[in-house]
Amino acid sequence: MPSRPVVVHLIGSPVRGAPRLLVRDLLATMDTSRYRPAVAFLREGGEERERFDIESMLDEFEALRVPLFLGSMERSWHVHDAGRLDRFLRDLGARILVGHLQRADMWSCALGWWGRAHYIRVFHGQYAHWSARPTQPAFALNVADRLLAARADRVVCVSPEAKALLTEKLGIPGPKVRWIRSGIDLDHYRVDTPPLARERPLTIGMVTRVIAEKGVREFVDAIAALQRDEPSLEAVIAGGGPDLDACVAHARSVGAAIEFLGHVTDVQSVLARLDVFALPSYDEGTPISLIEALAAGRIIVVSDVGGMPHVVDDARNGLVVPARDSVALEAAFRRVVEDPDFGRRLAKAALEDSNLYTVAQMGAEWNRLYAEVLAE
Repeated sequence: MPSRPVVVHLIGSPVRGAPRLLVRDLLATMDTSRYRPAVAFLREGGEERERFDIESMLDEFEALRVPLFLGSMERSWHVHDAGRLDRFLRDLGARILVGHLQRADMWSCALGWWGRAHYIRVFHGQYAHWSARPTQPAFALNVADRLLAARADRVVCVSPEAKALLTEKLGIPGPKVRWIRSGIDLDHYRVDTPPLARERPLTIGMVTRVIAEKGVREFVDAIAALQRDEPSLEAVIAGGGPDLDACVAHARSVGAAIEFLGHVTDVQSVLARLDVFALPSYDEGTPISLIEALAAGRIIVVSDVGGMPHVVDDARNGLVVPARDSVALEAAFRRVVEDPDFGRRLAKAALEDSNLYTVAQMGAEWNRLYAEVLAE
């Protein structure tokens, strides 16, 4: 019996976050009768853990019992572990390298070419620098994306909107780009009680990394305005991040009564507490937190960016508002407050639609992609 080809997923560091969760699930769902999975982290993620107040996921990867590389290349220009990483890949006889996020993309591309392995690049979001002009500093990232994508055997993205942008902005041939829906363990996020079904004030919240790009300031402003008319309304932001202190100060300055939970590990419990889940980001792909909110059957309000409008069909399974618009965000919240039956219909449709985003379907599509690449 011929040996099974080795598929190695490479990513920055083993810290909590949507791309790392995705990699963990892709390793767990790989068809091990056909392929051998492995994972490589370019850095330990110490600086990232400190910055975002998040804990390591390394133990979860170790529990998968797959070959694992842990480097210490904390900066993009650190190359001291590149030789060790190359030996790890060569000793395994890696046939496919899958790069997640730009630093891992760079090394996957280089070492794949050097070792004559196939290279798959994964875009987890939609990036502002795709529209950068030559006079802007971000244009260098645009050039890097083009070079890396040109080398890739396949480019995987998380939404049809991202696929359109990849072909338009980076000039990647359409047949080379594959849209694969992200998947999660839906049962883990199910909630017994639907929204607006409890004798308590309506609760609106975010579960996110607290950075400006997630629309946290707009959320605070919308809550402050709404609470002037609905003082019993409760609001929550769950998550840590570099802008947390500034967000707390802003809420205090505008009179928004918001409970800041900091980093949480039990997302399901937070979602169970919410009636409305909000994510008014400026730039997104298809965030895992949004799919978790679908699985919990929450009322969802998101901005009109990236792949989110593909997931949320306005006024059917949630509400879609313009990004950077706190007035529109407040109006969406107010619509649910004033028409609870409408909100319940949105939540019911969201729960039904969550069945499109299973780990099993995601794993099956990736297993087909491995076979397709190896057959070329």
